Amino acid sequence: MRFASVNLNGTQNKEIWIPCSKCDCETCHKVMLSINTSEVVNPDDEITFWEDYEVVQCQGCKTISFRIAWRDSEDIITDGEGRIELNEQELIYPGRVAGRHQLRNSPQLPSKILGIYYETHAALCNKLHVLTGMGIRALIEAVCKDKFASGKN
Repeated sequence: MRFASVNLNGTQNKEIWIPCSKCDCETCHKVMLSINTSEVVNPDDEITFWEDYEVVQCQGCKTISFRIAWRDSEDIITDGEGRIELNEQELIYPGRVAGRHQLRNSPQLPSKILGIYYETHAALCNKLHVLTGMGIRALIEAVCKDKFASGKN
């Protein structure tokens, strides 16, 4: 048996530090709107799962993003002072990695290389590590082909 609840704006006005896509660093974001859910998955074991769907705004550049945060009663961490907290995980849309902005002159790249570069950067920002590695390999091969590099490998 499952028990679920939905709360509107339970985390509204909360401040969180996340990477900003425009500021290109971790900045303070304010939750403008939220839908917060909790679900008791197994009442006998008191296992609970929480999700927060939030519209957040950077307090520096005022850019709007979307964040999903989740945690459950089984995934706990302890800090150095013995306090127990729930391990929170998150996804941020659009994806980003602080300090990994696109090259300033990227539009000057040849079109075949530019397409690979944009897709590789998007994979990196969305934490798709295997695809990022494949993209880097494809970028190297495309540049070598464009520059008529000699050698087989």
